[in-house]
Amino acid sequence: MGERVLSLEKLGWCSDWDELLSPPLIPARITERHKVSYGVTTAAGTLHCRLSGKFQFGLSSKAEFPAIGDWVLITPPFREESGKLGAIIETLLPRQSRLSRTSTRGEEQVLAANVNFTFIVTSPNEDFSTNRMERYLLLATEGNTEPVIVLAKLDLDPEHSALNTLKSHFPDRDVIGTSVIDGIGVDDIRKKLTLGTTGVFVGSSGVGKSSLVNYLLGEETQKVHTVRDQDSKGRHTTTGGRLFPLRDGGMIIDTPGLREVNVFGSDPSVEETFSRLAELAENCRFSNCRHLGEKGCAVRPAIESGELTEAELENYHKLKKEAEFSQRKMDKRLASNTKKRWKTITKDYKRMKKQDD
Repeated sequence: MGERVLSLEKLGWCSDWDELLSPPLIPARITERHKVSYGVTTAAGTLHCRLSGKFQFGLSSKAEFPAIGDWVLITPPFREESGKLGAIIETLLPRQSRLSRTSTRGEEQVLAANVNFTFIVTSPNEDFSTNRMERYLLLATEGNTEPVIVLAKLDLDPEHSALNTLKSHFPDRDVIGTSVIDGIGVDDIRKKLTLGTTGVFVGSSGVGKSSLVNYLLGEETQKVHTVRDQDSKGRHTTTGGRLFPLRDGGMIIDTPGLREVNVFGSDPSVEETFSRLAELAENCRFSNCRHLGEKGCAVRPAIESGELTEAELENYHKLKKEAEFSQRKMDKRLASNTKKRWKTITKDYKRMKKQDD
């Protein structure tokens, strides 16, 4: 096992899982995910694990595979043929929260699990977009995590124009400006990551996520490359998610840069993401008002006065439509996968019965 030993409390263990413990199985937290194995950390150290056949056979979708930040129950460690210590993952404990997006195949893709804070990182370059920020906010809200908007590379924005834009566009959100060059704002992030809490960093490639992670860890853990001058895009992002413990408590998860933020959310989460708009919409004359000029609409006056923007309304309709579409697509896929799994189980049962006869 590894050299660094952490208590279950520091790893983020919740007492709600106490009744799910099943000795001799050991609680462990997923820190890395590979093609056919996982890196985990237990109260005794770190090791690599594989999924049991029984576990894999019972899965209906990819979202049910363990993700970074998940808690699992594993067998006691044993010596593998390679001489290294290994273990088998037998059970995935219920997630208290998760950050997911919709994959290109229309399935839920879990980026991180059991996180308290989602740090949505952007920077004042050509990639800066409040619309994209609203997409990340939707993912955080749907996953039951607390979103924190982080503007990195504040040293590139001496007039704080990007920071002010975020604060005015998201007045009800926590917005933090940071610069690892000047040492600004990072302590505001650190204060949130108290003992037992977990924060996940998400954002596009090149916005400065890995630099923030390195600064918080106090070491060059994640590789960082410079940003291309011609398009302000990073040449490097983290190639795989990973969970790290902080020295003074708390855990952080760095994720790969996301080129696309495919919506994963429900109608209530969309409404909560656009809380100002939703609050105004409650005063519309008609409950099905689309705020496109209907009589008695309470949203249009707010747009005309500048309280809301036309872009916010357009993005609201767009995300609402995408969320509904992705939900329908995932429901169909889940039903299909479940049907296939039970068909396989029935075939196996009949084959075994014939052998017994």
